Amino acid sequence: LVGISVDSEGSLDAVEYFLEENGVTYDILLDPDMVSTDVFAAIGLPATFLIDQEGIIRFKKLGPILEGDPDFLEALEHALD
Repeated sequence: LVGISVDSEGSLDAVEYFLEENGVTYDILLDPDMVSTDVFAAIGLPATFLIDQEGIIRFKKLGPILEGDPDFLEALEHALD
């Protein structure tokens, strides 16, 4: 699992603080130039994409995802099979 931060105005310290405060333990890639928003057509933030090992987008949601979101959990379960 890898996250991508596209916060063009945020500092590395702010990203690290967010990760620590929210218990994020997976790797985060920084994309201050927001290249990934063009690649994945993310027209709003936050945006969540679940991409499988073959590079196929299995889940996409623009906007926040609440903890325990059943659609996301189902897509994640299938991607990990």
